[in-house]
Amino acid sequence: MVSGGLLLLAGIIWFFWGEKFRWIGHLPGDINIKRDNYQLYIPITTLVLVNLLLFIFMRIWNWLGW
Repeated sequence: MVSGGLLLLAGIIWFFWGEKFRWIGHLPGDINIKRDNYQLYIPITTLVLVNLLLFIFMRIWNWLGW
């Protein structure tokens, strides 16, 4: 239930304030290749940033003993 609540909260934040977060996915290091018949997008830097934030959150979560 906590995960569902967090996803709902993230969706609400994204819906109302999504224009503030347009930089997500367009960071230096994110690969975007456009050709005539296809487009390839690999968000390397964005994934590293999300992974770092989740790691910090989990370390704090464990440190607090929740």
